[in-house]
Amino acid sequence: GAAVLQARNPRLVIVRVSGWGQDGPYRDRPGFGTLVESMSGYAARTGFAQARTRLGDLLAQRGETERGAAEYEMAIRSRSADPEPYSRLAALHLAKGRINEAEFALANALRIDPDFADAHNNLARLLAARGDLAGALNAVRKAAALDQDNAEISLNLGRLLYMQGNHRAAIAQFERLVK
Repeated sequence: GAAVLQARNPRLVIVRVSGWGQDGPYRDRPGFGTLVESMSGYAARTGFAQARTRLGDLLAQRGETERGAAEYEMAIRSRSADPEPYSRLAALHLAKGRINEAEFALANALRIDPDFADAHNNLARLLAARGDLAGALNAVRKAAALDQDNAEISLNLGRLLYMQGNHRAAIAQFERLVK
C-alpha cells in the first residue's frame, strides 16, 4: 500500500481522493462532480439544474422517490425552460399512481419542447395507465420516431403492442432490440 511505496521513496507524494472524504457517513458512497455539487448546495447557487436532475435520477433509482421529486422540482425552479426535469418528475408521479400530477408535469415538458421524446414516452405510459391504449401507442410511436435509438422507448412500444393484442408486432419489436 501507500506505506510500502513511501518507505521505498520518501519523496513520493501520495494523494487519496474521495467525493465525500475519508471518514463520515458518506465515505463509502460514490462521489462525482455533479452529485457533490448538488448535495453541497453549490448547484443551487450556480443554477446548475442538470446536476439537480441527475441527482433526482440517482435518488429515484435508489428508491428515494420523494427526495428525487424534490430535486426535479428544484431543477425546474432554477431552469424552468428545460423539459427533462418535468418529464422525469412525471415518471415519478406515474410510478406513485399520481396521474393528474404526472399529466401536469408532462404538459409543461411538451409545452417547452413538443419534440422531447422522453415526455412522449411518459405520456404513453400515462395514457396506458388510463386505459387509452390507442393514444398510448400514438404517443410512444412519436417518441420512437424522435429517438430511434432509445431502448426504453423501444421496450415501451413492444409492451404496448403486446397489451393491445398485436403479439406479432410486439415480438418483432423485441427481436429488433436483441439484434
